[in-house]
Amino acid sequence: MAGINPFVFSYSLSRDALVTLRVLDANGTVLKRTLVANEVRPGNFLNREIWTEANGDDGLLLSSGTYMVELQAADPFLPSKVSTTSVLFSFEN
Repeated sequence: MAGINPFVFSYSLSRDALVTLRVLDANGTVLKRTLVANEVRPGNFLNREIWTEANGDDGLLLSSGTYMVELQAADPFLPSKVSTTSVLFSFEN
């Protein structure tokens, strides 16, 4: 994925999970946008989250650069068991 709106983040889970999907700065330290916040997503299914505007949570357009998307999936029966995956992507406006 690189620099084209809309951004589509696709993933599959082995079973239903509580998902949080966030866009962070390249270092993973500053939250830029929360796309999904602790919502149930189905397992054994190709889930797709679409980010149609490259705006941050503050409503402002993000600057060109490299960002990190982070997926956290928590087991609904054992909420302390969380798997996290992240990947860097480029954005140009």
